[in-house]
Amino acid sequence: MATGHIFQVGSFDLTKFSEEELWARMNSLARFYAALTDDFRLLAYSRPYPLDEPLETIKAMMADAPDPQAREQIAAYRRFIEQIVQAAYLKSTAYYVLVFGKKPATLVGNILAGGLRLPVQPVAHLPGLFQGPYREAANHLSPLRRGQPYIALLYTYDLRGQLSLATTIHFLSLPFPLYLAVDVHTIHPNKAVRTLQFAYNKLRADVRGATTPDPEKEQAFLDVQEAMSLFNDQRLGVHQVSLGLA
Repeated sequence: MATGHIFQVGSFDLTKFSEEELWARMNSLARFYAALTDDFRLLAYSRPYPLDEPLETIKAMMADAPDPQAREQIAAYRRFIEQIVQAAYLKSTAYYVLVFGKKPATLVGNILAGGLRLPVQPVAHLPGLFQGPYREAANHLSPLRRGQPYIALLYTYDLRGQLSLATTIHFLSLPFPLYLAVDVHTIHPNKAVRTLQFAYNKLRADVRGATTPDPEKEQAFLDVQEAMSLFNDQRLGVHQVSLGLA
């Protein structure tokens, strides 16, 4: 992908929508993304809410407390905050869109704001996932500073099952910093139709020339026919989607 424009995007409160309204909102967003002609990447950066500053403030309050009882009350409050930090009850999540193309950043930002109906702000860079230096090992990344997590790299070539909004919410609720990325490569309708026509001709020849039934190719032939019908009706581009977690 080429160098892209980075935008931070606002969010909306899921609890304010009924189930029917939420599905309508999701369908509206899906139609908007399907109509984009450039490659793009959706990013969600989730991390435990930073409470370092409040903890330092509480520490200073303990030092200035006038009597032991007040210090004990402040210490109990600090222990409560530390428990929240350890359990990651509070989360901070930021959302970004990277659009790869030749359009000016201002134009892309206006398109996103109008289509998403959310605040859109251009930013210079993304927040770093790795907080500090790491050393590469055979099957993981090892932190050079104490208190930082070890990081393992996993890769799957085939994702089984179904992804839904609940799946992403589960990932973003995990008690450690995490990037959820959705890479979308857009294929122009004309190129998609040519590719489908080639696949249609090849599969038709394979199915008709087979001496024994081949359920996998027969199903692929039906899928190609359905896809060609959809393109002839709507002329939408094809989107190749990749999901990444870090």
